[in-house]
Amino acid sequence: MKYHLNGVPKVESTGEVSIKKAKRKLEAILTAAKTGDYLSPKDRKITVAELWEGLLTDYRKNGREEVKQLEYKWNLRIKAAFENLRARSRPTG
Repeated sequence: MKYHLNGVPKVESTGEVSIKKAKRKLEAILTAAKTGDYLSPKDRKITVAELWEGLLTDYRKNGREEVKQLEYKWNLRIKAAFENLRARSRPTG
């Protein structure tokens, strides 16, 4: 399917054989783009661990004192359960 996002043409596969299903996917992407919820195919693959590293980098760069405590909690409790999960979905409701 081909669509424009912020004036930039985008092309990606819907993975669908049915034209009706492909049109539904296109409509969902266009709706997400309008509401600011659109994620590019590249962004859909980002893991929780990658987001975590970005957070730690930001904390270090800005001299935040919580870095060591956060690293400890990540390694002790969070890493094993979440590091390989994709971060693309977010809670609703």
